[in-house]
Amino acid sequence: MSIELDWSTVDYELTRSVHAFLSTAFAESALPDFVGPVSLDHFSFGSEHPDVQILDITDIDKTFLLAPDDLDDDNDDDDNDALAPPPPRSRSHSHSHSYSRNTSQHSDGAGVPIAPAHPLPPPPPASSAPSPSFQLLVRISYSGNLSLALSTSLKINYPAPGFMSLPLQLSLTDLAFKGVLVVAFEGGKNRVHISLVEAQDSDDATAAASSTDKPHLTTGAATTTTAAKRAANATRFLKSAHIESRVGNADKHVLRNVGKVEKFVLDVARTTLENELAFPNFQTIMF
Repeated sequence: MSIELDWSTVDYELTRSVHAFLSTAFAESALPDFVGPVSLDHFSFGSEHPDVQILDITDIDKTFLLAPDDLDDDNDDDDNDALAPPPPRSRSHSHSHSYSRNTSQHSDGAGVPIAPAHPLPPPPPASSAPSPSFQLLVRISYSGNLSLALSTSLKINYPAPGFMSLPLQLSLTDLAFKGVLVVAFEGGKNRVHISLVEAQDSDDATAAASSTDKPHLTTGAATTTTAAKRAANATRFLKSAHIESRVGNADKHVLRNVGKVEKFVLDVARTTLENELAFPNFQTIMF
């Protein structure tokens, strides 16, 4: 089932929210020692919308159901949390928490509850039925003019750490993406799991669904080399992107469109997608 998107309704507030999210993600990313802090200078959704198609609605894959309840136990034992290793395949993000406190009134020394002068009406009964749990398979194809601009620095740590630093500016446009977004709503625990699987050549929903039931990397023939497998996997989601670079100060000598730098940035983006979202890896959001 195809979905028509009114891309003109993407407003400033949504763009600003995504900008803030990406800025935080870049700030918290592990970087090699020759790259300085990364800041996001510009982000725009562009004017061209993605093609979105709902392939299927299914039961939640068991991989998501086995995700640990990290956020439920955050306050139990801070020391244990600090020593425990992080989950191998998922990360949790909490956008809201609600806490309730049960209190009782007691007489001085007697320990007998005192009834209020005007009893409050009983609270409405809580719904015994949990929110439904289901999984959406959404095929996304995008080739548009989304754009973002980054600034950082290249550090030269020889002959001493921080010996030299060169300003680096990057701009990314003409992004081409194709994949099946897996969105699993786990109503009983108020969390959403998000992952990616490779889009099938066919639009057959059954074929796409089976890829989540038995996820695997497309390795081809048994004789395929490891390098060839990695190269094939690297481009399965982020098909292409146009990157322009500028190294150096604007008022001095500047190197433009440094191929190795641009290739490195694209490789990092693809590797991040694989490590963070490619099934069986996934992200978890609490709501």
